[in-house]
Amino acid sequence: MMYILTEDEFAALKAEQPLPPNPSTLSTKELQELCTHIAMTMPVAVAWCEGEQAPWGCRLSKAYDDSEWPCDDCPVQKICPAPKIWNK
Repeated sequence: MMYILTEDEFAALKAEQPLPPNPSTLSTKELQELCTHIAMTMPVAVAWCEGEQAPWGCRLSKAYDDSEWPCDDCPVQKICPAPKIWNK
């Protein structure tokens, strides 16, 4: 379904939307929570399953242990403040 809005309606709609957090203004704890959430929910291409996408997961989540989930293909590895582990 498509909606056609006037400029005033669009501006009012944009004003109601909360701004996403700016990673540079977050504390380390807040940034880690955001990165873990993204890693646990954002689908990424899985190299060993052609065409499939699934969340990569995060080694810091209670659901995983360090040996299973290296940071190799994590979608937030560049901004995540946690020490990285890589697949050998």
